Amino acid sequence: MAATTTKLTTKKIKPVVKETEAAGLELKFIARFIKISPSKVRLVADMLRGKSVDEALSRLRFVTKSSVEPLIKLISSGAASAQHDFQYSRKDLVVKTIMVNEGPKLKRFRPRAYGRSAMIRKRSSHIELVLQVKAGAKKMAISGKSATAKAAEVKMVAPEDVKKQLEGVGQKQTADQTGQKKSGFLKKVFSRKTG
Repeated sequence: MAATTTKLTTKKIKPVVKETEAAGLELKFIARFIKISPSKVRLVADMLRGKSVDEALSRLRFVTKSSVEPLIKLISSGAASAQHDFQYSRKDLVVKTIMVNEGPKLKRFRPRAYGRSAMIRKRSSHIELVLQVKAGAKKMAISGKSATAKAAEVKMVAPEDVKKQLEGVGQKQTADQTGQKKSGFLKKVFSRKTG
């Protein structure tokens, strides 16, 4: 039997930030419309709860199931977003919860015996991941220029200079400037149709 490949369609993963005093910072990521049955994804997702991000990714590397690919993509994307947007290291992130919900089903039909038909349900799933920052985790130092240095780089332009730059913008061009003849283009088109 030939190996089948699955086409993964994930919409943009957006983080939802929720901060509670007792638990620390929580980051929520959702991958939607994964073309794998939720029961198949749950088999793999159940072994990731409570693990650190690095440990979860290393465990997924040795599992031979089709649902591993979207889970790796979601966890690594969530860790990268936490690192880029909130300056937390991957070592400080823990998979708090991971839920797999049922998405829309594609209904297809197949002919069966005695003229009947049987429905085939092609299931999809939504994966919801919550990453929690460990207690006592510190934000990473921002590499490169700081925000104050970036603000100092902004070039200040005097209002007179802006007016000089915008003098020619927005004026109508005459027919001579655009290269068209005054007799008009439509005149030639209508003369060809009638002649």
